[in-house]
Amino acid sequence: MLSPYERLLLAYLGKQPDQITVAIPPFPVLGVPKLEMSADRANPNFLRWDKETRIRKSIEFNVNFAKRFPDLCVLDGIGSGGHGDKSLHLAQILAPKLGRKVFFKESSRGGYTYSKPLIEDLSTFSTDELYVPDLSKEPDLERVLEGVEMRLELEDEAYADLEEHVANGVKGWASTRCVEDIIDQGLVSYRQFLIGMKLWPDKIHKLCEVTTEYVIEQLKHLEGAMGKITKLSIADHCTTFMSWKQAEEFWVPYVRRVNEAFRGAIHIYHNEGQIIHLAGLILKAGFDVYQVGPETDLVEFREVVGNKLALFGNIDPVYTLPSGTPEEVEDACKQAITKGSLEGGFILSTGGGPPRNGAPLRNLEAMIKSAEKYGKYSLSA
Repeated sequence: MLSPYERLLLAYLGKQPDQITVAIPPFPVLGVPKLEMSADRANPNFLRWDKETRIRKSIEFNVNFAKRFPDLCVLDGIGSGGHGDKSLHLAQILAPKLGRKVFFKESSRGGYTYSKPLIEDLSTFSTDELYVPDLSKEPDLERVLEGVEMRLELEDEAYADLEEHVANGVKGWASTRCVEDIIDQGLVSYRQFLIGMKLWPDKIHKLCEVTTEYVIEQLKHLEGAMGKITKLSIADHCTTFMSWKQAEEFWVPYVRRVNEAFRGAIHIYHNEGQIIHLAGLILKAGFDVYQVGPETDLVEFREVVGNKLALFGNIDPVYTLPSGTPEEVEDACKQAITKGSLEGGFILSTGGGPPRNGAPLRNLEAMIKSAEKYGKYSLSA
């Protein structure tokens, strides 16, 4: 009998194991002792904790979650961009060197929100000033890598008995953004980026070049601390607002460059937006897996990508999981399994991130039971 983690890897590779697995990031589950609040998403004390406390609290929550639900695969990766202590932000590095100021605040989720990016007006800014700094010469790099190493050491000990159903940084996971890092790294606002594709395409290409190379450098330093990246997830939501032509020009070549820099890894694309019109470009960008949003028709998507892309999703984390009945959750899971597993690998999960304010225990159990009930394959691939 395969473990949840083994089923996950087989599905990622486009195979059909003995049974479809449920794979989700830990999220608050109402009614479960000690699991009512996620340390890294909802705890009001998050910003008051030091780095080690944040890491320990997050791992403690993940361990409790995994022990409570041993029949699913718990996702927990190491991020390289936009994730608090695990990254160096490009805007923060370049701003003093370019005589500029950026303003940001850390959110309760551990990331950053820029209220004033490096470039306020793309029409008057010369992107020739932008460059990729040598991170090895940045004094904060050591702090970042020490945090990664600390987390990996703590994970290695905490997850020792949970390896069959916890997918974590020790196993080579890494997550980042690529083109969307133009916004996440604090270079420009989303509005300037979207307008810029039409009015200042050369400048947007320069931003894409700089952030892409910066992402690759960050990930290579991350590899030095954690070992070879074997699963790489890229969360670029910006394609939701792009046409085919724009995505082909401003997204595909840059994301493909990141994927090609880490050949041999399983490449996962995360975007819960409605991008069925770009389905073919996800393959062209070099991805093996796509985490599908709840509004996407899985049958229609399969008609485009066939068995060349494993699908991951797509239960609604906003309405169905937190507010639906177990019967409604079961019906949604049955539909997702029936449609998503046609031809290729499929992982039952949320259509995006976890429910922000938690979900009833009965609904998560309904997901697990649905996978057991409807997710059997007649033959192992």
